[in-house]
Amino acid sequence: MIAAIGISKPKISETLSGVAIATSLMPPLCVGGIGLALLDWKISLSGLFLFLENAVAIIFVAIVTFIILLKPIDRAMEIKRKGFMIVAALLLVISIPSMIFLFDQSTRLKTYTNIQEVININFKSISPSIRLSPAKIELVDGKTMDISFEALMPEDMSISYIEQERLRNDLERLTNKTINLEIYLQRIISTVKKEEIELQTKKDLAQKTLLELINGIDGSLIVNSFSFEKNDNGSSIKAMLIGEPGTLFTEEDRNKIEKDLSDKLGENILLNIEIIERKTLLAKPKVEEMYIKQRVSQLINSRRSEGVSILNVTVKKLDTPKDMSALKNEYTINIEMKVLQGTPIEENFFRFIKNQLEAEFRRGFKLEIFINEYKNITI
Repeated sequence: MIAAIGISKPKISETLSGVAIATSLMPPLCVGGIGLALLDWKISLSGLFLFLENAVAIIFVAIVTFIILLKPIDRAMEIKRKGFMIVAALLLVISIPSMIFLFDQSTRLKTYTNIQEVININFKSISPSIRLSPAKIELVDGKTMDISFEALMPEDMSISYIEQERLRNDLERLTNKTINLEIYLQRIISTVKKEEIELQTKKDLAQKTLLELINGIDGSLIVNSFSFEKNDNGSSIKAMLIGEPGTLFTEEDRNKIEKDLSDKLGENILLNIEIIERKTLLAKPKVEEMYIKQRVSQLINSRRSEGVSILNVTVKKLDTPKDMSALKNEYTINIEMKVLQGTPIEENFFRFIKNQLEAEFRRGFKLEIFINEYKNITI
């Protein structure tokens, strides 16, 4: 408009018109040229498209300005009218993708802001001392979104599996997309006092002891999260375990671990354990092998003596026998056990397990037992 007024009014310097037009056209044209030089078609096409938009908009506004400021010439009115309509139509066509892009960017900015807010609320509920970096959000396709960020937290703090899944579910409800969530944890390093060093040493000992005791009961259990807190009456431990479906872990096992931890650490320990079943989708033969393995562990744990623990159980299916009516050995089960030296292990114990399995699964079983003896040494 300024350029059109400068041209139509002799009193206004023509330099003003040149500066106005150059300011509108040169920057996007330069961006397009830089994009071509870098062979980046996205940058190049964006710059050239903006140049085209500005050029058409300048022509359109100039026509309107000239119509208002200059007296129309009758013989040229039809040409002017047609030219005006062509430029207006061209401007409308060019504006459509710009409006779509503007709407998409506005929606995306709003979504990204809401995502960051959900992340902040979830971590603030865990601990106000956690500091977060801005989330990196990438739309993989129409149904999947990658979200990653860094969380700076104290050394004695961790994020449990349940807290991660809760955040993922909140984000999926917000975006209606499948979320691939990556959290990079960084620890805050600070100078510690003597009391804090002693507390950390006791925490490490408690975690190591808990792992050993749990593995002695069921080697398939995995400790997903562990927290250790001091209180007036001693210490409290919270542990979340992940195990196979049907994992047998009783209140008696928890009480035994709690007592052993109290003896090991020399103070009263309050133990809280949460167990989550691991879900695995397997082919039918593998599912049967998994159930057999779980049943073997349950039968051993139901009758095992003090000082006896399971190290490993493996199940291998042999070739299918032709005569299914005869209970031939269809499965070989290898049982590796750790036994305190002097603890009696009767053959009838394993014969009972074999008979029970054959009765339940209607299959033939061959048991191979490997026993590792150990002894306690008190110094």
